[in-house]
Amino acid sequence: MPETSRSVVKSRTEPQSGTRPRPRPIAGVIFDLDGTLIHSAPDITAALNVVLVECGLEAFAIKQACGFVGAGARRLIADAFTARGHTLTEDEVSRLTARYLDVYARSGSPHTTLYSGVRETLETLGKMGVALAVCTNKAEAISRDVLAQLRLDTVFAAIIGGDSGFGRKPDPGPLNEACRRMSTAAADVLMVGDTIMDVGAARAAGSRVAVVRHGYSQTPVETIGADLLLDDLSHIIALVTPG
Repeated sequence: MPETSRSVVKSRTEPQSGTRPRPRPIAGVIFDLDGTLIHSAPDITAALNVVLVECGLEAFAIKQACGFVGAGARRLIADAFTARGHTLTEDEVSRLTARYLDVYARSGSPHTTLYSGVRETLETLGKMGVALAVCTNKAEAISRDVLAQLRLDTVFAAIIGGDSGFGRKPDPGPLNEACRRMSTAAADVLMVGDTIMDVGAARAAGSRVAVVRHGYSQTPVETIGADLLLDDLSHIIALVTPG
């Protein structure tokens, strides 16, 4: 079972008996975006529903649409249409994804908000000298626009999206590129996310991983293999504090 957010993240490479070395210090933190730093489901759902209604299909409630978030826009479109009884061809997915991204980008994300404590936590980590990055399967341009709107675009050493050319989580490519830009080793980084995509990417990259309880995971977070479950994002601060 993963530890609670009141516990220290332990390296999975520690010996199981005898004298245990102190865990490697955390030099950098990589965050997922949707469901981790921001509550974006209202705006994602609104854009998705425009596309569905244009195709003569029934719209989704926000809670339902959360189940499609996390694997990128193409997967969101494909899964949403499948849930409405329509299996799309690759060409249809491409066309409808482009329409969705256009609607989403033009919306300005008016209903997207930060989760409680996010701004304060990021500011504190920055003052402590911890390198920060975002790795999301969301389109990079939209991610940057949303972060700029929330006045967080200058906080991160790297903002890597699903279309940035480094693969999509759970592929480790985005995390590896973020580590390169942060000048940190993957073993010294904590990935913070909300779904199994984040856990898979961290494991593949060799990083430790924490999962927030407030996110969009459709699978119980206790079962997805994180090192740590976070009741509050601010608990990260204690993990990077020496001693």
